[in-house]
Amino acid sequence: RGWKKMKLYFMIGLPTEEDEDVEGIVWTGHNAWKRGAQARGDNRGQVTVSVSTFVPKPHTPFQWAAMNGYDEVRRKQRILRDAARRSKVQLKVHDSKGSWLEGVLARGDRRLAQVISDAFDGGCRFDSWDDQMELDVWSDAMAAHQIDTEALLGTLPVTARLPWDHLDVGLEDGFLAREYRKALKNRLSPPCGKAAGMFVHHTNVAEATQDTRRLVCYDCGIACDMTEMREERLVRLRVLGAEERRVLVTATADTTADADSAEETEARDGAPTPYVQVPHTRASQGDRMRLRLSFLKTGRFAFQGHLDLVRLFPRMFRQLDMPLYYTEGFHPRPEMTFSPALSLGIPSLGEFLDLKLRAGAVSEEGVDALLERLNGVAFEGVHFTGARVLGPNDPALGRILEEAEWVAAIPRAALTALGFDSEAALFERVQTQAARAPLTVTRRVKGIGRVIDVGGILRDVAPGVGQDALDAAGLVGDLIPVRFVTWMRPEGSAKPTEVMAALLGLENIEDLPIRFVRSGLFGVRDGQRHTPMELAAFRNAPSRSRREGEPEDGDADASDEQEEHSHETRHDQDGVTPGEALT
Repeated sequence: RGWKKMKLYFMIGLPTEEDEDVEGIVWTGHNAWKRGAQARGDNRGQVTVSVSTFVPKPHTPFQWAAMNGYDEVRRKQRILRDAARRSKVQLKVHDSKGSWLEGVLARGDRRLAQVISDAFDGGCRFDSWDDQMELDVWSDAMAAHQIDTEALLGTLPVTARLPWDHLDVGLEDGFLAREYRKALKNRLSPPCGKAAGMFVHHTNVAEATQDTRRLVCYDCGIACDMTEMREERLVRLRVLGAEERRVLVTATADTTADADSAEETEARDGAPTPYVQVPHTRASQGDRMRLRLSFLKTGRFAFQGHLDLVRLFPRMFRQLDMPLYYTEGFHPRPEMTFSPALSLGIPSLGEFLDLKLRAGAVSEEGVDALLERLNGVAFEGVHFTGARVLGPNDPALGRILEEAEWVAAIPRAALTALGFDSEAALFERVQTQAARAPLTVTRRVKGIGRVIDVGGILRDVAPGVGQDALDAAGLVGDLIPVRFVTWMRPEGSAKPTEVMAALLGLENIEDLPIRFVRSGLFGVRDGQRHTPMELAAFRNAPSRSRREGEPEDGDADASDEQEEHSHETRHDQDGVTPGEALT
């Protein structure tokens, strides 16, 4: 199928493990790489071996097993690294400190409640992130409460009373112990619910229906309904559309004349049958059309990030059975282009979305009915205000948007903190700063400063204007509005907080209670501002010069690779260019 990368997952520290088993993990990955290289006919494939550390968990057969100590885990990881250097695989290992803590918490009793509380008070947060792990704090808390971690992580007698024995998970007494002894004797237990003699489920309805063998059941005490389990599996396969077994064609040549099977050929020649790659094909989606939607983003939904919109909006469209048009990469996604991303918490009165649908999904006469249906399923805080069917000569959003209009909401109670004794003094400062040249502010990212030319992107400033926008966005209180317009220039713009800091003559206003509303996005033609919904204003106008990597006018298609990654890109919110943070 043309895949170039594979990731394999393994675990070290399991009971009865030997060093040969640890080193064998890497060579298993190496052998997978070799088979891939033979099948592809080149060495460009990549196999990643990811190795985690075994942690004994309650209510599992290995709940009595010992967990490798910190030093032992590090020793085994060194074995893995040494083997990886002699192989063709890329190795990734999990941090052993996190696994050690996970094991202590999994095997501990109620005494750990106070340990967790003390660690929290000591500043422990997000400990699953390697850079946030505060192992010293955890160790001190355990020592303070006399927790013997070696005893917790050592081998426990099968007859011992365990801290979680009073919790009933439905298993009969002795079942886990039998499975534990069975595992120590290297005897397999195929997962329950599968047909007897199989290690995997059937992958299609036809084979699952024909197989009348009984399903595996270990009589664990839960008393599963095996007939119902079989029916549920069939339902899931039908939902996936897996009616028949999929046949993978591995050669373009006519193979009907060759009676030898691939297995027979491999057995005879001692080498795997060469894999001839067949071009990846998809079912045709037919012709497509483009639809432009305008909507408000207010209330709690203002705290949904840009990537949340990319994930949530298709759910609304699927509720209405809208025939979305998908990208054609390995991970198909609806083809959508949003207006520039906003920082969390900033409401907007003028958001836009270009959406691709299958041709004929919506007519110009049916947009009003579509708007009503969309608002019927819209999330709280989202309200659709317009819909237009785009023609082949209508440019994409990224080639229209040039100006963003903002309204800052300054609490009157914050005037003193800002250094003003009156509203008039505030307005005077804003007007004075707007007339300065140059007007700059410093943006700091990870300790590195970058000078932003606010004056170069500032188009208009109007102190005291914009109360209607604050009301529409739901911002209440004794607020002083300041409206300003910024140019969304190709080389980048400025964040609203940066613009307002420059207008107030302050270095930073991030910690001040100033709220913002994006009241509109506009394109400019012949000196007049127009919203993207005014299609006629842009249709026949000369387009701006195309930037490298930006789609052409009209259909605005990008390459498959660009489309594939566009929805996952994290944007520099607010301070964006029209073409880089839209999709």
